[in-house]
Amino acid sequence: MKEDIDFYGWYGKNNCGDESFKYAHPFFFTGCDLNYDEDRFASSHVKVMGSGNVVTEGVTERLKATDCPVFALGVGLRSPADVALLEGIDLREAVFRSRRDAQLASDKGIKAIYAPDIAFCLEPEGITSVDSSLSRSADKRKLGVILAEQARGRSSTRDSYMEYLKWGLARALDALTSNYDIVFIPFSNRAFASDVTLAQDVVRRMRYPDVEILQQVFDPLDMLRFIGNFDMIVSMKFHGLIFSTIMGIPFVNVGLTRKTQGYCLEERLERQSVDRFTFTEGRFLDAVSNAEEPGVTGKLKEIKDRNRAELVALRSRIRQEWLAER
Repeated sequence: MKEDIDFYGWYGKNNCGDESFKYAHPFFFTGCDLNYDEDRFASSHVKVMGSGNVVTEGVTERLKATDCPVFALGVGLRSPADVALLEGIDLREAVFRSRRDAQLASDKGIKAIYAPDIAFCLEPEGITSVDSSLSRSADKRKLGVILAEQARGRSSTRDSYMEYLKWGLARALDALTSNYDIVFIPFSNRAFASDVTLAQDVVRRMRYPDVEILQQVFDPLDMLRFIGNFDMIVSMKFHGLIFSTIMGIPFVNVGLTRKTQGYCLEERLERQSVDRFTFTEGRFLDAVSNAEEPGVTGKLKEIKDRNRAELVALRSRIRQEWLAER
């Protein structure tokens, strides 16, 4: 029987990471009609929360109002306390992309399991290139920088740290310009939180700003292929880390979110990660040196292959249990 699946998430917001889930969902729901427009949702459809960190009050309240059975696919918690938001939902099973989040939910009596971020099922082919005004040096490697602008005004402490981080990144990237050509890559470009604007702020603080800031946000498959052009990625974004892993490109995590830190810890990549709110030029350059070590690319391939195999097993579970239950 062909099923209609209604997805509750963060879609249509010009965010490459969240849009990647729309490319991944057919891997799990082959032959189904996948709906992301709430005007097309219906009570007879399968309800799926996800994917991403969508355990929020806005999403959970909408799901409670449906009075329908719900499944969660590839979700995460912004904070441990958010697990309480799942109370009152007829949640048949939740697949978390973090082991610690799955454990938090299990401790609350929720049927919860772990599986890797579902973007690991994506298999891009080829290389995506763009026209570049930056002269490339034959003796330099390529460094991509993925920043994450934060909505301002929510926390004075975070706002102050972001100002500090802009200066710190500027000095640290200056130190890398002798060995790397640097390109800033936007993953999202929203009016209230523009990655391009943050990149411009960092570049203005650099002493040697012979770098390039891309303006275009690629679709997820093109973004994956584009990342494959680089020798190193520095990322504040969760999916900057995931996409780099998929493409076997060493990365350094400088993200400020629980999910970026958690990914590096769970995959034992903490040596190429700077802990949240502890950035210094020295710590960053140490992480770069660690990411440059010869064995890193092989380790990333092992992670990618293992995670994809786990998603293949999850696909079978979804078909046998989620859809067969209907």
